[in-house]
Amino acid sequence: MGTNQLLERMLTNQDLIRRFRNLGMIFELFLSIPCTSSVCERGFSAMKRIKSDWRTCLQPGMMDHLMAISLCGPPVDQYQANRGVQLWLAGAQRQRRVQGILDADD
Repeated sequence: MGTNQLLERMLTNQDLIRRFRNLGMIFELFLSIPCTSSVCERGFSAMKRIKSDWRTCLQPGMMDHLMAISLCGPPVDQYQANRGVQLWLAGAQRQRRVQGILDADD
């Protein structure tokens, strides 16, 4: 029996899960460990792109949001900004004088 078959059997067979709880948890932890450090490297690359010499005063919360968008968001050419612009316009304390922005992409 190969490793993949053993792991599949251990994680799907309810009788084995009950009998070997600790071993099942070890298998789940083993499967959650990434094989490479590429995810970390992508994160550091995104941070380097975002936090340049011109943007050294970013707060940690804003940095976190920008990195999440960079790593998990849609590609720039597929992003639809209309919803965000509408929320921005609706949440204004004063009237914003922006004409034609929302209608230009339709």
